[in-house]
Amino acid sequence: MKRWIAFLSVTGLFVIGILIGALGMRLYDTHHVFVPEGPPGRAHPFFIRQIEARLELTPEQRRRIEDILEEAHAEAEEFREEMAPRVHAHLAQTHERIAEVLTERQREMLETMIARHRGRALEWFLGPPGRHGPGGLHPVP
Repeated sequence: MKRWIAFLSVTGLFVIGILIGALGMRLYDTHHVFVPEGPPGRAHPFFIRQIEARLELTPEQRRRIEDILEEAHAEAEEFREEMAPRVHAHLAQTHERIAEVLTERQREMLETMIARHRGRALEWFLGPPGRHGPGGLHPVP
């Protein structure tokens, strides 16, 4: 009984840690100057205005930097798409390993917990669901 309580406590702390970390990253991202937001493939307008003013960019420099940032964003999306299958596989393997330790009832409870928090975990790893086009990266195999 004590072992079961200890396991659930550790698992609960682990899940809470992930959620707090994800919340912290979300807060950081929404308040950090260099966060790329706005239309997909476009650099954040605030960032562009800041570097334009601080670095006294010429119109040509601004245009070239916007192009560079758009290319970098597209490359980052490719990395994200390449990583998605590995992230899904890693999460699935971790869940399977945990499930091997649990009773049938505990596995059912775990599946409920995972289903409830899956979207948040994937958003944290892969970004918001709407960013990845039709079908997106979020459906779990």
